Amino acid sequence: MAWYGLEPVGDARADWHAAQIAYIVASAFGGSKRLKLTDFLLQFTPPEVPRDWRDIRSDLRPWVAVHNRQVAEKEKAEHGNDDNR
Repeated sequence: MAWYGLEPVGDARADWHAAQIAYIVASAFGGSKRLKLTDFLLQFTPPEVPRDWRDIRSDLRPWVAVHNRQVAEKEKAEHGNDDNR
């Protein structure tokens, strides 16, 4: 187990090989940014926990209120104060 910390094996080693190839190709074409090998190494992050629908609803309420107000103002401007609609 201690050896694995010193040398990547398996999929981790394949990721380093792929990063080396991508680094060499990118370096060959130049660029304004100083590239590092770790820029091309895959980084995995744990998946985000889905948000509760009540949280999403509370985030959207202000946006919906503004949208509805804009629609009402637009309809009022187009139709005036026509109460016969």
